[in-house]
Amino acid sequence: MENENKTLQPAPEVFVETDDPQKAQLFLFPFDIGPAIDFNLADEMEQVLASLPYLPERAEHHLVTDMADRAESVSLKVCLFKVSVTEDSGLEERVVVTGYRTPPYVLCQKPVWSLKPRYDCSFIGANSHFSREAAILSIRQEAPELRFFAQLHDSFVVQGNSFFIKECSKEELERRQSVFVRSLHDSICILCPPGVGPQSVRLYETMCMGRLPVLFDYKTLYPFPDKIDYSAFALIIPAEKLMHTGALLKEWLKRHSPEELSQKAVLARKVWWDYFSPAQYSRRLLEEAGRKFGF
Repeated sequence: MENENKTLQPAPEVFVETDDPQKAQLFLFPFDIGPAIDFNLADEMEQVLASLPYLPERAEHHLVTDMADRAESVSLKVCLFKVSVTEDSGLEERVVVTGYRTPPYVLCQKPVWSLKPRYDCSFIGANSHFSREAAILSIRQEAPELRFFAQLHDSFVVQGNSFFIKECSKEELERRQSVFVRSLHDSICILCPPGVGPQSVRLYETMCMGRLPVLFDYKTLYPFPDKIDYSAFALIIPAEKLMHTGALLKEWLKRHSPEELSQKAVLARKVWWDYFSPAQYSRRLLEEAGRKFGF
């Protein structure tokens, strides 16, 4: 793809296809390689990518999307758009962490800027990581005075290196989504522990609704680390203190006035709007790729 103005302008509308690969700044691989990685076909996929024209001399200008939640990936020096990865994965030098797109059933909601929500904290989701049940247990044991709402359900089937979501009726799915959205409206904080991978879509749903994420530091790399200070609006709990989630959350809430919490909530929504809203998301990712790889 060739930039019309010869300088990096990452908004997608300024990129045009070119028939001359020597003029191209970016080479886009049009498929998500995540399914191949999930099904243990990383070597085969790497061979496919290695055979791409112009890859040997311009590898870092090839953008490859790997939306798999696991760290395993190809070893080629291509620029990876990857949804979830940790600091010790060995990928951070050539990966742009994309985060998750906010689902439509949350995207259509409007934040309710209430200083008197029904719950101090809530969590609704699948039991896809041990930290989820542990955090819930800690809150119930260490902070029983907090207004806490939780629903943990077993909706994942794991087979080897892959996972599948159990089928449920349309009515049950809509019911779960409705309860989840209501919990976002009614809570100050939302637990955002890891899911199948190091991070979860819940972080972006929480920010979209102007609520405060409770993150768990498993060396997770989050998007735009040089641009976003997640600690400005989120409580970040070290992984080794997982079993003290309740005490840490109670102390954090006590330390901040309702007005301060409200300001953090507004900031969370603003950061989401500036970086993760549909209008900004693709442009920001290309900016990050350009910054990291010097397009």
